[in-house]
Amino acid sequence: MAALFFNLRRPPLDDVRVRQALTLAYHGPWTRNTLFGGSYAPPGNPYGASDLAAKGRADPAEQALLEPFLSNLPDGILEAPSPPDTDSLDRRARLRRADALLEQAGYVVVDGVRVRQTTGEPLRLEFIGTRPAFGRVLSTYAKDLDRLGIALDIRFFDYAQGRDLILGHQFDLTTAGFGAEFPPGRDERVYWHSERALKPGYALAGAQDPALDATIEAMTESGNYGSILAATRAFERVLSWQRYMLPLWRTEDVWIAHNRDLAFPDGFVFPGFHYIPYLYWKQ
Repeated sequence: MAALFFNLRRPPLDDVRVRQALTLAYHGPWTRNTLFGGSYAPPGNPYGASDLAAKGRADPAEQALLEPFLSNLPDGILEAPSPPDTDSLDRRARLRRADALLEQAGYVVVDGVRVRQTTGEPLRLEFIGTRPAFGRVLSTYAKDLDRLGIALDIRFFDYAQGRDLILGHQFDLTTAGFGAEFPPGRDERVYWHSERALKPGYALAGAQDPALDATIEAMTESGNYGSILAATRAFERVLSWQRYMLPLWRTEDVWIAHNRDLAFPDGFVFPGFHYIPYLYWKQ
């Protein structure tokens, strides 16, 4: 799953209402269907259609993990794995909801510019990346943010410099991929555990969330498959409802560009998800 990561170390991205507004401003259906010709699927959740993904109302095991933290979690987190789908809303409806959330967070529009009501400081965000091809997605997103009075500065660097900036957390927004691996726990800890939030590295969002920490610990300490599933599903609920990243799109396929003279041997049977077979030269 491709996603934009919000840097919570920088205000106003530490406010979930602002993150929700920025999520609403992204018009996913247009991007996937018009810009990419339907090549990608809606982002859904980080774990795709696997058993690790949360479904429906939280089961008793998930509830038990989240119960100690509910006072600091959004309403509805036990009822659904993610907030209500906004893909079905038209662009104007999405922007109206985003505008209302920004005003609740203390950001109003003055002469076409979104500013902090108490200080008059403009709301301006910076994207840092290393893949200029991503600019066509961001330029469309920037236009919708502009309708909300928000300026998005888009800056691309060569890989070495960009990587230093991103891993040093010198950005407001950046992009990365996040997907399911089994057993879960390693990647989740690297990306999301609070022990890494204030250190340079792949904890891009800088989340410091006790509920996320507890679910990650449960993933690695679980002694059976059922408890692992409960931990990942609870983790996914927190990640989605707290809006720590903006899901863009996903694909369940692996695309490979290769010479047309490469092919699989006759009668070859693909051995499974975890193996990439060798191609060979046709004689």
